[in-house]
Amino acid sequence: MDFSEIVATISDISIFLPGFFIIIRRNLKGVNRLLSAIILVTLVRNLVSMVIEYLREYLSLDLNTLFVYNLHNILLFGLIAFLYYTQIKGKIWKWFIISAFLVFFCLALVDYQTILYWNIDRFNKFSYPVSGFFSIIFLLLYFYQLLKELSVPNLSDYPLFWFSTGGLIYFSGTFFMYLLIQNFTKNPEIGRLYWPIDAILSIAFNILAAIAFWKMPSTT
Repeated sequence: MDFSEIVATISDISIFLPGFFIIIRRNLKGVNRLLSAIILVTLVRNLVSMVIEYLREYLSLDLNTLFVYNLHNILLFGLIAFLYYTQIKGKIWKWFIISAFLVFFCLALVDYQTILYWNIDRFNKFSYPVSGFFSIIFLLLYFYQLLKELSVPNLSDYPLFWFSTGGLIYFSGTFFMYLLIQNFTKNPEIGRLYWPIDAILSIAFNILAAIAFWKMPSTT
């Protein structure tokens, strides 16, 4: 395997790190349950993608993983929007989050083939950059209110702080890359340059997410 394949494999496996802490921190409630849902959705995506890749390579089945990624992106952004809807204060900002999700969902449906056809060979044209853009805004709003109100005495012990830090690193680092996402399938050479960046940022997010779950109280 070359460098990009090694990094991609580590990235896929790294999601099991926060997944492990989800198992340890049983009976999560409230916002912590939402955080676990975000991780589990991505974990399922990676597992399904691995199975599809196995079937393609060893059974020569005509399957594609991009359909799974396109559906995952829509579900993931819905969970992220709901998470920060519950955390960001102010009616105006809550209506902004609702409006952002509706705009995102409508734009994703414009390229409906990528979410309806299981063997599609391209990414959704709009959902990735739009979800990244709005996610960055949600995260910045959350950090602004968190730091302004100083309602958390020790940020290093606050799970959502670690999770949001990882999210901001990932979405900020991949935003401009996702503006060019359609070129990745058309030109594999471009993909070989950019996908390792996405994988490294995913690893960073998963490590910070694991710290977030580690900081959560254990319940039985």
